[in-house]
Amino acid sequence: LIGAVGLSVLATIGAAIVAPQLIPLVYGADFARVIPIFLLLLPINIIASMHVVTVPILRILRRVWAITLTNGSGILLATGLYCLLVRTLPSLPSVGFSILFFHSFSLLLFLYVWFLYRHRKGVSLQPA
Repeated sequence: LIGAVGLSVLATIGAAIVAPQLIPLVYGADFARVIPIFLLLLPINIIASMHVVTVPILRILRRVWAITLTNGSGILLATGLYCLLVRTLPSLPSVGFSILFFHSFSLLLFLYVWFLYRHRKGVSLQPA
């Protein structure tokens, strides 16, 4: 699990170094203005990779509904946030901030796993 998160972090760092130079070359000079938004979205990749840790734990504890509830609620809230932001910001930053909110909201799963770990008797999250 830790290796998967580590690979995601390495890929994100690599993308942060290489992609800003490649975006104008591949897509043209007009797309250079999306580089800041791209860099804003890169940390989301690290946040999303942390699900590699929570999903198997919640499956073992038979709490898959928590994943579905968190993702569904996050999508609805991020859509609402986009609708509010697009009134004052251009659409591209609005989408970026909404996606960042969605993935940050999904970090609530870590709190739920911690709560389960602290309050369940006889449940060990350590490998057998």
